[in-house]
Amino acid sequence: MTDVGTRGEPSLDAIAGLGADLVVTTTDLPENVIAQIEETVPVLTLRGSDASDPIGHMRRTIEVLGEATGRSDEAADVLAEYDAAVEEGKAAIAEAGLEGSSFTMADGWVADGTVSVRMFTEGAFLGALGQEIGLVNAWEGEGDPDYGLAVTDVEGLTQLSDAPFLYLASASEADPFGEALATNPIWTGLPFVAAGNVHRLPDGIWQFGGPAAAQAWIEATVEALTAA
Repeated sequence: MTDVGTRGEPSLDAIAGLGADLVVTTTDLPENVIAQIEETVPVLTLRGSDASDPIGHMRRTIEVLGEATGRSDEAADVLAEYDAAVEEGKAAIAEAGLEGSSFTMADGWVADGTVSVRMFTEGAFLGALGQEIGLVNAWEGEGDPDYGLAVTDVEGLTQLSDAPFLYLASASEADPFGEALATNPIWTGLPFVAAGNVHRLPDGIWQFGGPAAAQAWIEATVEALTAA
């Protein structure tokens, strides 16, 4: 696999050297950078997500990519696998008596000793996935118009009940919840923490991914919520 830079800073020379038929990017990339890439190769620019309909946006993105690459049949197969995973997850949640129960989903980071928390609202990809399998997102705040994310802090979590708190972290960084907040009295006093309802999901699940990430999240979430 050729290194073509990062999401925010792609290597124009590396991309040009690929001799690609098409480059796919998102509207998160600055327009002037997209224009430079277009000088050497056709570019398909898609919106990263849409908080008004994150699941529908994901489906449309797969369909557009399938059409653009001449693989519409494969795209349909991918979406069919996703649909099957949703139905399986929904059935498992219902069988465990959890249909209609609440959850929250988050990630976070530590900077200069301060923990920032990013909540996944109903408009976030993972927040919407929970609803797909029969859960209710307990975070009531609004998120940004693209990714449906709402940034808060540990004090902002005091509005939550004892419903399961799911989160993602990275092994390469400090765990904001399991480590940085472990002795914070506000954190330890939160109802869901006191109830032992904090669940770190497996590393590597992409928060803003497509069907494969969705399937991994559904499987991990069902396992976390039905393990007791």
